[in-house]
Amino acid sequence: MARSFERKVRKNTAHLNKTRKKQGMQTISGTGSAMDIFRGRNITVPIMLAGLAVLYMLMSYFLTKTGMRGMDWLVFGLYLMLAVIFFIRRPYLKVGKNTLYMLKGGRERPMTVEDMKAIKIEKGYVTIERKGKGGNFILTKTLGRYDTDAIAERLEKFALSNQVQVEKK
Repeated sequence: MARSFERKVRKNTAHLNKTRKKQGMQTISGTGSAMDIFRGRNITVPIMLAGLAVLYMLMSYFLTKTGMRGMDWLVFGLYLMLAVIFFIRRPYLKVGKNTLYMLKGGRERPMTVEDMKAIKIEKGYVTIERKGKGGNFILTKTLGRYDTDAIAERLEKFALSNQVQVEKK
């Protein structure tokens, strides 16, 4: 099926399920278009931002004659708020039928089967290499806090169904 047709089917199924639920009827299951989502946790950027906020506060407090003023407290609070936002917003990898999606650089980036060169699986790391321009998808257990074993297992099935080369080390 074409992707646009799959989107129409998902949209219509969701609408139909919504109306059936209101009427007290049993909902129908959708087609096999559900994606597997693997979530990680970003801790390095929030720690860095919180450290910068504390450093800014200490420098403003001790290195100036006037001490902390309103604008300094605002900047300190905004740095802390940004750290909390980065901590709450979890990175993820979505595995679809023939496309992978990853939250990268503040937006969701797709990688289709045609763009993939190989999938490399190492202990604690999963790397999805891209053909041509663009960055690779690198999922780590230490920095990204991903469950790399579950991701590797799912990507092996993905590679088998889409004829993508898998390298294990």
